[in-house]
Amino acid sequence: MKPDYKRIVIKIGSGLVINERLEFNSQLIKQLAAQIHHLKTQGHELILISSGAIGLGRSSLSLTKEALNLKTKQALAATGQPKLMSEYQNIFEAFKINTAQLLVTGHELSGRESYLNLRNTIDELIHLNVLPIINENDSVSTVEITEGPQKNFGDNDVLSALVATKMDADLLVLLTNVNGIYDKNPKRHSDAKLISEIKNFTQFPPVDDTQTSSLGRGGMSTKIQAAKIASLCGIKTVITSGEIKNVLNDLISGSPQHGSTILPKAKLTSKKRWLGFSKTISGIVVINKGAQEALENNNASLLPIGIIEAKGTFNSGELISVINDEGQEVARGLAELNHSELIKTLGLNSLEIKKMGTDTPRPFIHKNNLVTFKEPYK
Repeated sequence: MKPDYKRIVIKIGSGLVINERLEFNSQLIKQLAAQIHHLKTQGHELILISSGAIGLGRSSLSLTKEALNLKTKQALAATGQPKLMSEYQNIFEAFKINTAQLLVTGHELSGRESYLNLRNTIDELIHLNVLPIINENDSVSTVEITEGPQKNFGDNDVLSALVATKMDADLLVLLTNVNGIYDKNPKRHSDAKLISEIKNFTQFPPVDDTQTSSLGRGGMSTKIQAAKIASLCGIKTVITSGEIKNVLNDLISGSPQHGSTILPKAKLTSKKRWLGFSKTISGIVVINKGAQEALENNNASLLPIGIIEAKGTFNSGELISVINDEGQEVARGLAELNHSELIKTLGLNSLEIKKMGTDTPRPFIHKNNLVTFKEPYK
């Protein structure tokens, strides 16, 4: 049966947009553009996420990868972005498709006003039959192009998932130069098998980021992270090779299918999606097994008695990541107590907190401001 997808977000990775000679891959992008044109004529609403600006900037300035530091990468992004859009504009004009550029940072997705402005703009572009082409604004945001634990976007993978959730997409397609998710690294193991369908997060294999091109920064781990975000927000994700002939038409028509499909979970409310995946976390708390069970099974608030440890300095109203004693993130929510207030009541029950002079002990995170991941997110 043909799937019914109204709004589709398609992310094209650097390894597809730019070839190994750091040239825009016109032949492949023309093939994908022809498929996008066909899908638009069928009434599908499409949003394109594209990497490749830094690669084109490197080509223009003839710089080696080893010579790049953070400032240089930002400069290359600024240099390459207009070239990237010029290439897209020329290709899509042949199909009589108008394009629009949107450069996005985490700020636009975190603040409600800026998010609504972005959403309204994209909705109007789609209404006007314009193809929105979105990229992370690397020239002003360093989050994506730096390494380390604070990295939020990975080669636009996570950005594409956040856009999909914000724009109420039905399908997220991550196009890369790998056929999908394998049970082991296919570059190292000849017997690696493609995992065609994933229903539960426990099916995701351990992944090392040698499964990436020389141009891409994200690797398979950020594609899996993006798929988890989309799944938790009720969106199906397909990770597959953009080099397969008619790959997009096949995916939308329902036959044949390619790559790895990650099935959606129950759809979160708009507020829960915002809590879970838009704002930058300000602190981390570690909870015990009893608290984890109460959050997951009883729709409970998080109380100080269930918290083992607090990390970071945060204020009331800021977003907190909740992890279990195995280091897996199981929830996120808005703090009712600041860091110093929590430290004073850490591990105490309501009666013990009252003895300290507090008449009405507050939960650390109220259930109305808490999103729980039924399966560990990270």
